[in-house]
This record gives sequence, C-alpha cells and structure tokens, in this order.
Amino acid sequence: MTETKASNPLQAITSRATLKDLGLAALIALLIAEGPLTPAARIPSAIAGAGGALFFLYWRLSRPTRPDTASKVSAWEVPLAVWLCLGLFAAAAAPTLVWMYAEWTGSVWHNTHGMLIPVLMIMLGRNILKRMRPVEDEPSIWGFAFLVPGLALMLLDAAAGTKYVSALGIVICLPGLSLLTLGPTRTRALALPLSLGIFMVPLPNAFASQIYLRTLTAEAVAPILTALGLPTFVQDSLLELPHASFLVANSCSGFSTLYSGVAMGVLLGTLCHSPRRRLLVYLSIVPLALAANIARVALLVLIAVYIDESLLDTGAHAASGVLTFFCVLAALIQIADRPPLARALL
Repeated sequence: MTETKASNPLQAITSRATLKDLGLAALIALLIAEGPLTPAARIPSAIAGAGGALFFLYWRLSRPTRPDTASKVSAWEVPLAVWLCLGLFAAAAAPTLVWMYAEWTGSVWHNTHGMLIPVLMIMLGRNILKRMRPVEDEPSIWGFAFLVPGLALMLLDAAAGTKYVSALGIVICLPGLSLLTLGPTRTRALALPLSLGIFMVPLPNAFASQIYLRTLTAEAVAPILTALGLPTFVQDSLLELPHASFLVANSCSGFSTLYSGVAMGVLLGTLCHSPRRRLLVYLSIVPLALAANIARVALLVLIAVYIDESLLDTGAHAASGVLTFFCVLAALIQIADRPPLARALL
C-alpha cells in the first residue's frame, strides 16, 4: 500500500507543523496584520497576516530538520518564589506593554520597528539556546539585582505617568528574569537579544527637534533643489520656493528611520565576524539614514512641484517613509556579514 499525500498544501503544512512553528506563525500573522505597514481595514490586514504566516510555515517546513541539542530547564525546577516574581512583573508591566504596543502600531512615522524587536529577540534567543551544549545551571539570585530596580522604575512611573520610565524598567528587568529562570550561563549567551530590548522603548518624534534633525534635513535639501533649478531659501525647517513652501515636520525629519536604522545596525554589526566590517556597519548607520531621508524629502518636493501637490496627502507620502527604512536596512545588510545573520535568525 502506498502512502497517500495530503490533499492540499495547507493540510500538508499543518500536518507537519509543531506547536512552536504554529505559535511563531501566529506571532508573525499578528505582527503583519496589526502593524502600521498594512491597511487599516480588517479584512485586507487579516489576509496579509494569514499570507505571511502560511509563507513562514512553508519556508520553515521545507528546511531540513536539525537535532535539538538545547539545554533545557524544566518548569518544575524553578522555585516558587521565582514564579511569584514573574507574576508580579507581568501584572506591573501589563499597562506599559499595552501602551508600547499602541505606540508601535500607531503610525508609520515613528517606532515602526518596535514590533519587530521582540520577534528578533525571540528568534535570536531560541537559536542561541538550541546551539548551546547542555549545561547544569541553577537559577541565580543575582536576577534580583536587575529585577528590583526595574520594578522600582515601573512603580515610580505609575505615579508620574510618563510610560517611558516604565518601559525602561521593563528592559532592565529582562536580564533579571533570565537569571532567575535560565541561570547565569544561558543569560550570558543571551546578551545580544537581551540588549536589543532597549530598542523596544518608544521615543517621541519631538526628539527630532531636540537634535535639530528637521533643520539639518531642510538645509541639506535646499542646495539639492537649487541645483535642480528650484531656487530654495531655508528658514529654520521651512523650505521656501518661488511659488510654494514646504515645512519639514517631525514626521519628515528622518528620526524614525534613524532610530530604526540604529536598532537594525546594532544587530547586524554585532553579528559580523570581521571587526573591520562591524565597524563599517556602525559607522554607516547615521549617514545612510540621513542621506535616505534627505533624498526622500527632495523627491517629495519635486513631485509636489512638477506633478501634483495633493499627492503629499495620500498614502504615497507614508509609503515613502516605509520605503526609506527598507532601503537603509537593505544597504546595511549588504555591508554586514550575511551568513552569520542567516545562521543567527534561521
């Protein structure tokens, strides 16, 4: 008797998928459907999320399986006091996590990388633990050295109401939670994904004015437009042309691209094996982010002048910001060591 194959690709995927695969696929579907890069309408965003999840399962299950040699810790080996601390942390962090999620998904103009960071942290951490040799590592009481100040910041921010201090407290708690549950050896191995947690903290676009990104962008765009036959006068962050004027607002300052580029650049650079290539990645982050945004603003002004100014009020304006980030990311990937990146994430 011959073995019958699954009647359709969906059945073939689900019949081989493990619980971990399905969980990660669900996470990817949520990331795509709820992220700011997909349409606001529920049906198209749900279709995009489902498509992304199915693509991930197809790709994941088409790869050859590798033996799982990860060193594991049974949940029953974790002391009751540690579980109580985890419960306290979850209760204290819940309001801030809801706020962080709203900040990550609220607009394409700031913190759009936020939802990607936890996914990268999970993928990196999972692969690191899978490649580790089995170790006998007990939970470490030194985790409280991180957990106590992190919870203190969250408690203080409950009265202040800034949410930013509380978000920083969550990041500080992460290595403490790792020490209490996984032990010091595994926590040291997870230094990179734990460090990436700092980039989960949303930053307000008002930072763009504080570091003069708006003025810098306007002053860089003006000579480009002048060279292209559009005499441009700069007043602070206002571009004044003969028959029109354009304000470089916080959303167009490039701060979002810069923050996202720093987050991705730190990850890519740290994974480089070559010190020279790592340094090149680090040094390229800011110039690439600034150059990409300056080119984007100049292009938008040219479109408004020579084609139709109303296009700036459509989705094309927001799409240009997303495209700028992906251009910077693609350039950084080309500079970085790609094989170590693939091994770390896949």
